[in-house]
Formats: sequence, structure tokens, C-alpha cells
Amino acid sequence: MKIIDIFADVFPGHLFSVVWDDINAMDVLFQNWTSILYLRNYAHKNSIKNVKSFVTAVTEEIGAIDAFFIYAVERKVDFNQFFRPLYNAEYFEKILSLQKGKFKNHMLRIYAIKIESNCFLITGGAIKLTHTMQEHPDTLLELKKLNKVKNFLINEGILDKDSIEEYVLDIN
Repeated sequence: MKIIDIFADVFPGHLFSVVWDDINAMDVLFQNWTSILYLRNYAHKNSIKNVKSFVTAVTEEIGAIDAFFIYAVERKVDFNQFFRPLYNAEYFEKILSLQKGKFKNHMLRIYAIKIESNCFLITGGAIKLTHTMQEHPDTLLELKKLNKVKNFLINEGILDKDSIEEYVLDIN
């Protein structure tokens, strides 16, 4: 599995991304969520009645997320401010906690695995339209990806920041 350090040049060792089909998960999200055509098709596919309002809301949300990441990287801000445990029970789990990045009461989710404090591995993301991840095929797929990557990390012994940095150096 290929993993890259997203901000290696300016804020190394804090935010990593899985590469799926030769493109990192974070880039896929930003490409999709900033594409009006993608969002319109997504709205139609999911029977969203007010397409224009939906597209506007997603566009504003992705703008806020982008602004946060720029701010975080420039000021070396802790990514723990953005990512939260996927499940409440994971507040106490220390190794490879599943996380979601979101702003309160918004529908965009960036899913990641917390390697350690302020060190996350992004696996993907989704537009969350249902209460639970199991209720929509897109979020269910993201849950499966989270678990697949977590199992990979455990099998490879990638359990902390040093080991993920070493893995990234070895495969690149």
C-alpha cells in the first residue's frame, strides 16, 4: 500500500494519505468536492431535491476545510483540532484510532486513522447524508477502507509516527 506525507515540504510527519489508484485520497476528495459537475451528479444520484443549495453548501464547506488546512500548515497547528474519534469509545483507544474530520453540523467527512497525537493517515472521505455510516453505500465503503488500512498498519507494525515516516521513506 502506498502512503505519502501530504505536507512533507512544509509540515512533515503530521498528515499522511493513502494512495488509491495512483492518486492520494486527499486529492480525490478536493477534486470531487470542488467539481460542480461531480456535485450535481451526486445530488441527482442521491435524490437531493434542491441541487443548487446542495452544491453551494458543499462548495462552502470544502472552502472552509481548505482554509483550515492552509492555516494549520502555515501556523503548525495541531490537527487534533479537526479530527475526532469516529466512535465515542475510541476516545480512550491509544493505537490507530479511527477518526473523522468535520466541522460541526456539516456533511463533509474526511476519514483518517490517528497514528499518534497530531499525526493522521487519511484514507478517504464522503458526503454524509445519513445518520450512520452503515446506511449509505459511500460511507459504508469509507468504513471498510478505514478498517482495511488499519489492519494493514497493524500487520506491517506501523503503530507510531516514526514507523509511518520510515515506511513512507522506504516505499518512495
